[in-house]
Amino acid sequence: MASAAAAQPVTSSARVLGLLVGDPERTLPGENPATVEAREAMHWAAVHAELLEVRLELLRELRATIQRVVDPSVAAGLEHNARALDLAVDRSRYRVSFWAHRIEQLARPFAAST
Repeated sequence: MASAAAAQPVTSSARVLGLLVGDPERTLPGENPATVEAREAMHWAAVHAELLEVRLELLRELRATIQRVVDPSVAAGLEHNARALDLAVDRSRYRVSFWAHRIEQLARPFAAST
């Protein structure tokens, strides 16, 4: 019975974590998805691309660390962190894709007039 109670908060916190980290529509401070400025769209594409690279490197290092950990409880905690980073990586990939698409949208009127 104690193990079932202990599992409940983990499940609940995982849901909250997924909502906070994994929400692809959540923007960074100052980020405006409706911008009509190509320069601003390119800025945010670059920001998210850099953030993606940082998160991927952290995830690689974390996975390597998990492989070296002997204590199963420590490994489980690190694995939870890795899941959070996986969600963050997915979110960053989505934001990079979003901004690439937005840049294309903003370039269309210029391409049609040239």
